[in-house]
Amino acid sequence: MLLKNDNCVLALRKRLFCDAKPTLLPCKTAAFGTQNNRFYKALIIRQLNQAIYLKISLQFYRFISNYKTENKTDGKTPRKIKRAP
Repeated sequence: MLLKNDNCVLALRKRLFCDAKPTLLPCKTAAFGTQNNRFYKALIIRQLNQAIYLKISLQFYRFISNYKTENKTDGKTPRKIKRAP
């Protein structure tokens, strides 16, 4: 097969083998499936952990910003509370 690029030939061969792989290697299909499944689960867990860390950091930032705005003074010294005699 003469093509401009040798990579195209290899890609076509790989494509043909991948289509025939389940019929040629029936014992290997379950192993390939579990490997892909484990990899997919690892990716999902990583994304969930990143989302949780982001959520926690946003909650912490919101808490700190609320604390600063509630305790903010206008540049004046805090008023002293007068006690009743």
